[in-house]
Amino acid sequence: MEKKVKQKSAQDRVVLINQSTGYLMVDIVNAYARKYPDVILLAGSCNILARELDKSVKVHKIATYIRTSFFMRTLTWLIATLQIFSCCFGNIGTIELFM
Repeated sequence: MEKKVKQKSAQDRVVLINQSTGYLMVDIVNAYARKYPDVILLAGSCNILARELDKSVKVHKIATYIRTSFFMRTLTWLIATLQIFSCCFGNIGTIELFM
């Protein structure tokens, strides 16, 4: 008797992106983790305070947003954008984007 292995579809995976994650984003990610089996958070910095991420959430690090000057804001945003595209279409695999 053969067991069929269910392939993860795009409907089973959620990728959430936030360069500077705070407690509100942690609450949102945890809500998605209760609904979807595969939740990925792309985050630069995680300032979660008293809250904790669900154990099932996979965290991928991207560049931290640095607010010291216009140049650093632009540079860190550009680096993070390239990392996000790399993760979404490279390491993580093909995903369906919706906006």
